[in-house]
Amino acid sequence: MAKGAQALQRWKALTKNGTDERAFQRALQYCLKAQQHLETAVRLNPFDKNARLLLAVTYYNLQNIFGQDQNFKKAVEILERLTRIEKGEHDLFRLLAENYMQLKDYRRALENFARAETVLIKTSFEAPPDTATLFYYAYMQGDMYARLYNAPAAVKKFAMAKTYARTEQERKDVENYLAWINWDGGNIRASEVWDEILALEAKKSYDRMARLCKKLLPKLQTKKAKLAVHHKLAVVEFEFLNRKETAVERMKAVYEALGAVAQSRNRPPEVQQYLDTYGAMLYRMGVDALERQQKKTGAGLFHQIHRVRLESGG
Repeated sequence: MAKGAQALQRWKALTKNGTDERAFQRALQYCLKAQQHLETAVRLNPFDKNARLLLAVTYYNLQNIFGQDQNFKKAVEILERLTRIEKGEHDLFRLLAENYMQLKDYRRALENFARAETVLIKTSFEAPPDTATLFYYAYMQGDMYARLYNAPAAVKKFAMAKTYARTEQERKDVENYLAWINWDGGNIRASEVWDEILALEAKKSYDRMARLCKKLLPKLQTKKAKLAVHHKLAVVEFEFLNRKETAVERMKAVYEALGAVAQSRNRPPEVQQYLDTYGAMLYRMGVDALERQQKKTGAGLFHQIHRVRLESGG
């Protein structure tokens, strides 16, 4: 054990200057040497409390070294050993969870965020657990459930996180995540594809965006999500892909699917947007028809605009 303690002391001395790369490498070697000696000491005497404590410190220091180097697998290996030695430190389970998350092992990340929360609650003897930390653990469990496509469990955990929220920003973060999960009634994979569609729109990759919209439509579960995708697709078809007739027919189907909602005075903002889009498309098609001397077609389109306005109270 003495050699391990000496190596650890040398590590501490060398890491005082965090900008010296050579010192950092020497410190790493001393830390690894400390691990080797202390693991031997613990194997020889598993009940040596001092050796176990020094080994725990060594593992923690190695986790920081490898974690900063983005060697998450090595960090996980070290933290798994460390949590077997010290089971009463919630921060260790948090670090383990965060490293598993970097490895995209969301199941194990979830398990360790839950363990961190449990340990925090059980070890808060003198005062109630810190609500900021409880918020983080509950939020991250919700995040992991969402990444595992378990919408009901994610919603439940985010609801718990909201009870711990201390700031308006934390509450908004939870509400935004819940809105994302529920964009298509808990169909999280659809929410992910919708994000891809919006990213393609921002990049002006309209052809790819249109193809992805068409691919997504049959997989949607809710009418609201279907209308949103049809509207987005219609705008792209009309404005950028020179498929004006197709776009108008698509918006006509959207308008008809709205039914009584379109006529409500308290219609949601997105419904008003659909009506405005449909009306604008009809108007531009009507003007184009008149310019091409297609008076009958133009008159029909303007009549359709008038009918839409009457039915929607516009």
